[in-house]
Amino acid sequence: MPDDLSSMFQAAKEQLNPEPPAQTDWPFQCLGHDRGRFFLYTTEGRQVLTLTARDLSSHGELLKLASLRWLEGAFPGRDSFNARSAADAIMRACYARGVFNPDAMRGRGVWLDDGRRVMHLGDRLLVDGIETSLIGHRSAFIYEQARPLDLTIGEPLSDAECRRILAVCEAVAWSEPVREGRLLAGWIVSALIGGALAWRPHLWILAEGGSGKSWVMENIVRPLLGPLAVVLQGKTTEAGIRGELGHDARPVVFDEAETQSDLDRARMQQAIDLARQASSEDGGAVVKGTKEGGSRRYVIRASFLFASINAGLTQAADESRFATLNMAGGSPQQFAGLKAAHVDAMIPGVAGRLLARALAMVPTIRANAEMLADAIARTGAGRRAGDTLGTLIACQMAMVDGTQLTPQSAQAYLEARDWLKAAAAEAKVAPEYERAVAHLMQSEGARITEHGRMQVITLSELISTCYDMAAEGPLSYRDADQALRRKAMRVMDDRLMIGNRSKEVAEAFRNTPWGAGWFATLARIPGSRRGVECRFTPAHKDKCLSIPIDFLMGAENGG
Repeated sequence: MPDDLSSMFQAAKEQLNPEPPAQTDWPFQCLGHDRGRFFLYTTEGRQVLTLTARDLSSHGELLKLASLRWLEGAFPGRDSFNARSAADAIMRACYARGVFNPDAMRGRGVWLDDGRRVMHLGDRLLVDGIETSLIGHRSAFIYEQARPLDLTIGEPLSDAECRRILAVCEAVAWSEPVREGRLLAGWIVSALIGGALAWRPHLWILAEGGSGKSWVMENIVRPLLGPLAVVLQGKTTEAGIRGELGHDARPVVFDEAETQSDLDRARMQQAIDLARQASSEDGGAVVKGTKEGGSRRYVIRASFLFASINAGLTQAADESRFATLNMAGGSPQQFAGLKAAHVDAMIPGVAGRLLARALAMVPTIRANAEMLADAIARTGAGRRAGDTLGTLIACQMAMVDGTQLTPQSAQAYLEARDWLKAAAAEAKVAPEYERAVAHLMQSEGARITEHGRMQVITLSELISTCYDMAAEGPLSYRDADQALRRKAMRVMDDRLMIGNRSKEVAEAFRNTPWGAGWFATLARIPGSRRGVECRFTPAHKDKCLSIPIDFLMGAENGG
């Protein structure tokens, strides 16, 4: 073939199938792939799109990534642009990036990014106070565009202005105004910067109807959080919360979080489980299945506030992550003082200015939270309770003091405040085996008829009668022992025997947090022994869990 003809054919081939432009010139970023899905970030939409190979072969889907003019120039075709060539180049580029990590996506809220404080406002970022576009900040994380938050970050509040906020928090009709007012103030600050904290504490406000709970939510909490808050009502589901938050790190204010019916309790427990997941900076993701047989990950970084008449916290893992505040009935004089303090504190732009102060104090808050958590944990409250209280107090301190604590000064701060020591003592969570035993001991053991009335005898009464045969009780030793044996339980010397397959004990734990693993929970009781054989009736023998009676009757269990 003549050289000039060969050159002509080569030129025509290159025109129809040109080399794609360098990826640095593309109006979108190829983020990676995962099981046939390809992830791309568009510089126009500034959101992550998930497309399949079929999607990428569609002209309409490709127009989501780039303009028609760009596609025609980069991948020219006979009529417009070559979709197959574009799909091939995009998929190859995604494969080159590797498997996509969805945890890199960040929504609205405050974040730490390689030591820098990033405030994501939906349509722009503030990086260490400097405004920049979503794509103008070089980062390993992906900041997606979302509905902009109507929030103006003003000058940081002064110490005096923050003291007025602290005063209005303490002026509420709390059972203990200083302690609960300061914990409320600390939670508000922690919720504003939740994504930048190592630990996100949660709050539960308890109040009888008509005691002013709604006033506090509407006139203190929501104005100080501003548009950053996600405000929900009682019938909201856990799936709804996940969908509303997405990748955001925002405070969730959940009013009317009642647990009066079984349906309400189940729904609220799911929301509490989500709050538990959100506490830790490096907590795992919530993973849900999809209709296609895959999965979707949710990394929750929100701070939660629940308000109700009755608390819905039943598990130790939840109680250690929540601070519970109790409102008492106030007087007209108290409410007048609260309204006067409110007028002084709620100045124009207060939410943005409080956020500005919190942003500036993030490094100090994180350092002080660690020091205070260590000091509180040493009181015996436990590390999780230390993290919760320590973060709340560090955030409250940041409102009025910029000092960074040392281990010694943190210990001194704790020792100088009786209310904080009392809060730490109350935050100590009982082990699950103690809770399980308390539930079991209050369960029904037997029923007797006395003077024509039915009387319910608890398991603790049966055990006490069998342990101390001389003591007077509603049943004789013989009857109490027989009632226990029928439940595959028996008191032998200084031990309580519980059959491994006791149907009555399993029934007592049904529909409780220990229902599926009650035996393993009780086996953690100090001094307990497994696999001890015991005969309950001539025809019924079983291996048992042997529990020391001293745990039930003595000082180890508060007896």
